Amino acid sequence: MRLRGAVVLLIPVLIGCRALPSHPRTLLAQGISYMEEEDYAMADLFLVGALRADSLLDDAWYYRGLSFADQGDPDAADSCFGRAIALNVVHRPALFTRGQLRLRRGDIEHAMADFSEITCLDPRHPDGYRGRAWVFEQLGRIEEAIGQWGLAIDRAPSDALLYEDRGLALLEVAMAESAVVDFCRALRIDPFLSRSYAGRGEARYLLGLFSLSIADCDTALSLDDGDADAWLTRGRAADDSGQFETAVVSYRRFLGLVPDSDPDVPGVRARLSGLGR
Repeated sequence: MRLRGAVVLLIPVLIGCRALPSHPRTLLAQGISYMEEEDYAMADLFLVGALRADSLLDDAWYYRGLSFADQGDPDAADSCFGRAIALNVVHRPALFTRGQLRLRRGDIEHAMADFSEITCLDPRHPDGYRGRAWVFEQLGRIEEAIGQWGLAIDRAPSDALLYEDRGLALLEVAMAESAVVDFCRALRIDPFLSRSYAGRGEARYLLGLFSLSIADCDTALSLDDGDADAWLTRGRAADDSGQFETAVVSYRRFLGLVPDSDPDVPGVRARLSGLGR
């Protein structure tokens, strides 16, 4: 702890030292290491030092943007990502992360521009298509989103999350059989994806496969006990197959996890009332 305190005191001095220009990537690596520990004060000191040593170091701007994003300063993050991209127009991580940030802020137009830029600069990489799918999904254009996930999967057929995302989108347009296929593919790659089990459980419920649906929901909940959708699907599958005690427990767990404004709450409460609970 005493050594760490000494570093805190010395770094501001070292940042201003003229010897630093020969060590910018060492400073960058140290800054990244502190980011991984979520010590953002120390990370910022090293990242600033790297940029003072070499202001053209695009990765330092990128990681400074990540640091600002993690600390809840999207404007500063956007600015840093922009600096990284200005220095390196093919800086795909900066484009992708800035696109995600903009999408979360509701800046649909510029998010789409960032993701589309990736597809133009690196059409063999899945991230641009993945990001475009997120944009289309947020706009409610689900079929176009499904198409973009298909293009991403063509480029990264071993990425389990792409199959999971497309499976969830397929559920939105009631393509339950196709959704089951995608969730199965995702789980063959990564058997610990709770959302894929929950999604497959919902798809199987829609197909009338109630026992399989409950089994999938049970697995999902063993991985994530707070998945409200899995509790709801489990309740409905149990209800429709005459397992009323299981249904009641599941419905109650669902109600305990969602706000009263959730659109499924009135129906669940009405059903519990009908069951005398």
